[in-house]
Amino acid sequence: MSGQQSNNTSVNGIWTTSQNGTYTLRVYPTNSCGNEGSGNQTLTITIGGGCSPCPPPAFAEGGTSPVYPNPVDDVLNIDLRSLLESTENSNLKTKVNIYDENNVLIYNKTHTGDSYTIDVRGFEEGLYYLNINSKDISLQEQIIIEHN
Repeated sequence: MSGQQSNNTSVNGIWTTSQNGTYTLRVYPTNSCGNEGSGNQTLTITIGGGCSPCPPPAFAEGGTSPVYPNPVDDVLNIDLRSLLESTENSNLKTKVNIYDENNVLIYNKTHTGDSYTIDVRGFEEGLYYLNINSKDISLQEQIIIEHN
Protein backbone atom coordinates (compact mmCIF):
# COMPACT_ATOMS: atom_id res chain seq x y z
CA MET A 1 0.00 0.00 0.00
CA SER A 2 1.17 3.48 -0.65
CA GLY A 3 1.33 5.97 2.18
CA GLN A 4 2.80 5.86 5.66
CA GLN A 5 2.26 2.65 7.62
CA SER A 6 3.39 3.23 11.18
CA ASN A 7 1.62 3.72 14.49
CA ASN A 8 0.81 7.22 15.71
CA THR A 9 1.22 8.71 12.25
CA SER A 10 -1.28 11.12 10.79
CA VAL A 11 -1.93 10.43 7.14
CA ASN A 12 -4.42 12.26 4.96
CA GLY A 13 -5.20 11.09 1.48
CA ILE A 14 -5.90 7.97 -0.50
CA TRP A 15 -4.30 4.60 0.11
CA THR A 16 -3.98 2.32 -2.90
CA THR A 17 -2.65 -1.14 -3.63
CA SER A 18 -2.41 -3.41 -6.63
CA GLN A 19 -1.39 -6.42 -4.54
CA ASN A 20 -3.83 -9.13 -3.48
CA GLY A 21 -4.00 -9.66 0.27
CA THR A 22 -5.69 -8.66 3.51
CA TYR A 23 -5.15 -5.14 4.83
CA THR A 24 -6.15 -3.58 8.13
CA LEU A 25 -6.82 0.13 8.48
CA ARG A 26 -7.14 1.63 11.95
CA VAL A 27 -8.71 5.05 12.24
CA TYR A 28 -8.08 7.21 15.31
CA PRO A 29 -9.98 10.49 15.16
CA THR A 30 -8.27 13.62 16.48
CA ASN A 31 -9.50 17.16 16.87
CA SER A 32 -7.75 20.28 15.55
CA CYS A 33 -5.65 20.49 18.74
CA GLY A 34 -4.33 16.97 18.22
CA ASN A 35 -6.32 15.39 21.06
CA GLU A 36 -7.48 11.86 20.28
CA GLY A 37 -11.24 11.46 20.27
CA SER A 38 -13.40 8.45 20.89
CA GLY A 39 -14.78 6.06 18.29
CA ASN A 40 -11.62 4.39 17.01
CA GLN A 41 -12.46 2.08 14.09
CA THR A 42 -10.71 -0.90 12.51
CA LEU A 43 -11.49 -1.89 8.93
CA THR A 44 -10.17 -5.09 7.35
CA ILE A 45 -10.20 -5.34 3.55
CA THR A 46 -9.40 -8.45 1.50
CA ILE A 47 -8.46 -7.95 -2.14
CA GLY A 48 -8.04 -10.68 -4.71
CA GLY A 49 -9.38 -13.28 -7.09
CA GLY A 50 -12.61 -13.40 -9.04
CA CYS A 51 -13.53 -11.66 -12.23
CA SER A 52 -14.05 -7.96 -12.47
CA PRO A 53 -16.54 -7.55 -13.89
CA CYS A 54 -18.08 -10.97 -14.51
CA PRO A 55 -19.98 -11.20 -17.80
CA PRO A 56 -23.69 -12.03 -17.66
CA PRO A 57 -24.75 -15.54 -18.75
CA ALA A 58 -26.21 -14.40 -22.08
CA PHE A 59 -22.78 -13.89 -23.60
CA ALA A 60 -20.57 -15.76 -21.14
CA GLU A 61 -21.62 -18.97 -22.91
CA GLY A 62 -20.47 -17.96 -26.38
CA GLY A 63 -23.10 -15.34 -27.22
CA THR A 64 -22.37 -11.76 -28.15
CA SER A 65 -22.28 -8.80 -25.81
CA PRO A 66 -25.33 -6.52 -25.71
CA VAL A 67 -22.88 -3.59 -25.53
CA TYR A 68 -21.10 -2.78 -28.78
CA PRO A 69 -18.83 -1.81 -30.41
CA ASN A 70 -16.07 -2.31 -27.90
CA PRO A 71 -13.68 -0.55 -28.28
CA VAL A 72 -15.96 2.37 -29.15
CA ASP A 73 -15.13 5.62 -30.92
CA ASP A 74 -18.30 7.71 -30.94
CA VAL A 75 -21.60 5.95 -30.13
CA LEU A 76 -22.01 3.00 -27.77
CA ASN A 77 -24.98 0.75 -28.61
CA ILE A 78 -26.83 -1.12 -25.89
CA ASP A 79 -29.31 -3.81 -26.94
CA LEU A 80 -30.77 -5.71 -24.00
CA ARG A 81 -33.32 -7.79 -25.94
CA SER A 82 -31.19 -10.96 -25.80
CA LEU A 83 -31.08 -10.72 -21.99
CA LEU A 84 -34.82 -10.32 -21.48
CA GLU A 85 -37.45 -13.03 -21.29
CA SER A 86 -40.36 -10.92 -22.53
CA THR A 87 -40.51 -9.66 -26.10
CA GLU A 88 -42.31 -6.42 -25.16
CA ASN A 89 -39.91 -4.17 -23.27
CA SER A 90 -40.51 -0.72 -24.71
CA ASN A 91 -41.26 0.61 -21.20
CA LEU A 92 -38.25 -1.04 -19.50
CA LYS A 93 -36.44 1.49 -17.30
CA THR A 94 -32.73 0.90 -16.81
CA LYS A 95 -30.28 2.91 -14.74
CA VAL A 96 -26.96 3.30 -16.53
CA ASN A 97 -23.78 4.37 -14.78
CA ILE A 98 -20.36 4.71 -16.35
CA TYR A 99 -17.28 5.02 -14.15
CA ASP A 100 -13.77 5.94 -15.23
CA GLU A 101 -10.78 3.80 -14.27
CA ASN A 102 -10.47 5.74 -11.00
CA ASN A 103 -14.06 4.70 -10.12
CA VAL A 104 -15.37 8.25 -10.59
CA LEU A 105 -18.96 8.38 -11.84
CA ILE A 106 -18.97 10.23 -15.17
CA TYR A 107 -22.34 9.20 -16.63
CA ASN A 108 -25.59 8.60 -14.77
CA LYS A 109 -28.90 8.35 -16.61
CA THR A 110 -32.10 6.34 -16.62
CA HIS A 111 -33.03 5.03 -20.06
CA THR A 112 -36.40 3.70 -21.21
CA GLY A 113 -36.66 0.79 -23.64
CA ASP A 114 -34.67 -2.33 -24.41
CA SER A 115 -32.14 -0.68 -26.73
CA TYR A 116 -30.52 2.74 -26.82
CA THR A 117 -27.26 4.55 -27.59
CA ILE A 118 -24.81 6.62 -25.56
CA ASP A 119 -22.71 9.30 -27.25
CA VAL A 120 -19.16 8.91 -25.89
CA ARG A 121 -17.43 11.45 -28.16
CA GLY A 122 -16.96 13.77 -25.19
CA PHE A 123 -15.31 11.09 -23.04
CA GLU A 124 -11.52 10.83 -22.83
CA GLU A 125 -9.88 7.73 -24.27
CA GLY A 126 -9.40 4.93 -21.78
CA LEU A 127 -10.97 2.11 -19.80
CA TYR A 128 -14.45 2.56 -18.32
CA TYR A 129 -16.85 0.43 -16.28
CA LEU A 130 -20.46 0.27 -17.42
CA ASN A 131 -23.22 -0.75 -14.98
CA ILE A 132 -26.78 -1.32 -16.18
CA ASN A 133 -29.50 -2.15 -13.66
CA SER A 134 -33.24 -2.68 -13.85
CA LYS A 135 -35.75 -4.96 -12.15
CA ASP A 136 -34.81 -7.71 -14.65
CA ILE A 137 -31.15 -7.01 -15.47
CA SER A 138 -27.87 -6.45 -13.69
CA LEU A 139 -25.03 -6.06 -16.17
CA GLN A 140 -21.44 -4.93 -15.62
CA GLU A 141 -18.99 -4.60 -18.45
CA GLN A 142 -15.68 -2.93 -19.19
CA ILE A 143 -15.64 -0.65 -22.22
CA ILE A 144 -12.70 0.91 -23.98
CA ILE A 145 -12.99 4.30 -25.64
CA GLU A 146 -10.56 4.91 -28.52
CA HIS A 147 -11.17 7.98 -30.67
CA ASN A 148 -10.02 7.71 -34.28
